[in-house]
Amino acid sequence: MPDPASAAAWSTMVTVAFGLSVIGTLATKLLDRSGARTDTIRAGYADAAKALNAWGRFRFGCGGG
Repeated sequence: MPDPASAAAWSTMVTVAFGLSVIGTLATKLLDRSGARTDTIRAGYADAAKALNAWGRFRFGCGGG
């Protein structure tokens, strides 16, 4: 039979760990302002990829003369 003190300690640790993860998740969601920033960065990367692709085509004579 398990020791009641040991079971209580495990129960407390699991409750604290779960509580901290919930608090961390809520804090992240409340403080997350990076949605618009992420879209801006993604658009910038897409523009850079387009520019590099166009440069590569020009460099190897695949378009633009």
